[in-house]
Amino acid sequence: MFAYVTSRKGYRAGGLNAPKFAGGLVPYQEFDPTANDPAQGSINVNVGDTRIQGAEMELLFMPSADLTLSASATYQDTKTTKYNVPPVLSGFFPANEVPFFYAPQKTATLGARYMLPVEQALGYMVLNANFYFSDKVDMIQYQAASYKITNLRADSLSIMGSSVDVGLFVNNVFDEEAVVAPGVLSSTAPVGTAIYNPPRMWGMEVQYRFGVN
Repeated sequence: MFAYVTSRKGYRAGGLNAPKFAGGLVPYQEFDPTANDPAQGSINVNVGDTRIQGAEMELLFMPSADLTLSASATYQDTKTTKYNVPPVLSGFFPANEVPFFYAPQKTATLGARYMLPVEQALGYMVLNANFYFSDKVDMIQYQAASYKITNLRADSLSIMGSSVDVGLFVNNVFDEEAVVAPGVLSSTAPVGTAIYNPPRMWGMEVQYRFGVN
């Protein structure tokens, strides 16, 4: 059994504000005599404090020498403990909490590996199955839905005592469609784009191990 507890405290740097803002935005600029291009302007402001806490779990169970079962899960809870937006910028921060992007609250993985009882002279036959779940994910101007992915694989290793391995696989068995990363997601862009996971894919892999008897 393995367990651990960790605690950290830090901050995220605000970066460089440019160009030279005028009027009520003057307190939020960082002076740079070479940067005065409004087209490249952005405002970085530290508006609060946050707390992140959660738990991770990983299990491995071997009911027999041929069968291995595994499971893992994560849970993450985020909370804004301090939120203070300057009045001049309130129109750009309509929410009442600091958002957390690109991190699902819950994930889970299940796996199974079974070695078929065949004659050793024929090699080794191994079956693998794994399942992955991701909770919904907040992205800038977009929320990606939760999704589930199942993969299957069968391997014949050291066929007839040789150095040849052959594997057959099917990834994304149920052809699940999911957004896994942002593309262009901005309120100022005319369109939004996102990156999707690969569709169902099946194939065969052949491997030869040189210098191995």
